[in-house]
Amino acid sequence: MNSGLKIGELAGRAGVTAKAIRFYERKRVLPLAKRAANRYRLYDDDAVGMLYFVKQATGLGLTLAEIKEIIAIRRDGRPPCAHVHRLLRDKVLELDRKLKDLLELRRRIRQSLTAWKHRSVAAAAVCPHIETPAGRGLRNGRHVAMAVAQVETRMHGASPGIRGADRNGDEVNGGLKIGQLARQVGVTAKAIRFYEAKRVLPRPTRGANGYRLYGQGAVETLTFVKQAAGLGLTLAEIREIIAIRQGGGPPCRHVRRLLQDKGRELHAKLRDLIEMRRLIRRSLEAWSRASRGRPAVCLHIEAASRGGRDAPPLSAGRPDRGGLVMEQLELRVNGMTCGACEQRIQRALAQVDGVVRSAADHRAARVKVVFDSARTSAQAVQARIKQAGYEVVS
Repeated sequence: MNSGLKIGELAGRAGVTAKAIRFYERKRVLPLAKRAANRYRLYDDDAVGMLYFVKQATGLGLTLAEIKEIIAIRRDGRPPCAHVHRLLRDKVLELDRKLKDLLELRRRIRQSLTAWKHRSVAAAAVCPHIETPAGRGLRNGRHVAMAVAQVETRMHGASPGIRGADRNGDEVNGGLKIGQLARQVGVTAKAIRFYEAKRVLPRPTRGANGYRLYGQGAVETLTFVKQAAGLGLTLAEIREIIAIRQGGGPPCRHVRRLLQDKGRELHAKLRDLIEMRRLIRRSLEAWSRASRGRPAVCLHIEAASRGGRDAPPLSAGRPDRGGLVMEQLELRVNGMTCGACEQRIQRALAQVDGVVRSAADHRAARVKVVFDSARTSAQAVQARIKQAGYEVVS
């Protein structure tokens, strides 16, 4: 009889899938299994402990790369304790920042929904429920005064010229140049061209010298886009709202439904992040007590997962989904022009089941994503970014 656990037996004991085990072998998290005469994989009891450790570590928000680094330190014969402690402290700080941002976003959404009955559609460029005082305070920079008349006329076709003379000299030949529009609204010229390409802004008129010229409609539309993005709406959702308005219908019910959905998504996301932070803090608090026992990799993670008791390891406080299989993906993304774009992509990715966290950098044109490959895929992540209105290069 062959000595060792077959892959199905190991999966059952560790509470993961056979697919997850093969994945961890390919990524060198698990050592390659021995082969029986019939070519079946055979694993020893150490593989069970290793898989328990990986599950607990991913439940604490550690990426596959970070887990591999911890295991490598352990295999070199060195204790990984100080390294793990530093990683977990950094995770708490990262979660605190993320929770602060999400709580502020939830506050703004709730404020917009609370003020719902007190806004008139006629007094808005697109949607009065987004163009609230809360919406106007979403971003730093100059706030543009919203026109309260002839909204439908300005929202159709090419942007009309600005009415009346501009005291600051911004009006040139009946419109604003692209740089003047960018300064007035507080975005970049690159962002304006991007919104034109995505049909969020209508194509501008051209002056005799070929310069783009924008009217007050462009000012109002761009201001609306900034406010809507600050409430967590994606570019595709914003474009749909504008299309409803341009079609002559009030988008109010559609916007309300979108904001209510965003609120529910935020509630679930906040709950998951708060639970993860609680688990990490418990691990850090149990640091001094986790001094006995023989860990598979790191006693501080494994002891914390058992709550400091000699009980079988748990699944890091979340329902078992066949074993977490964390991957990190770095993508080059075109179309990000400012911090609002970064937040828009991160909010879009937060809606993908299996995405643990993401970070976007518009200056580097990069997006980093940590996801559970047992629940989603790199293709699904890229598709979600494209749905948000951005181009994934690699």
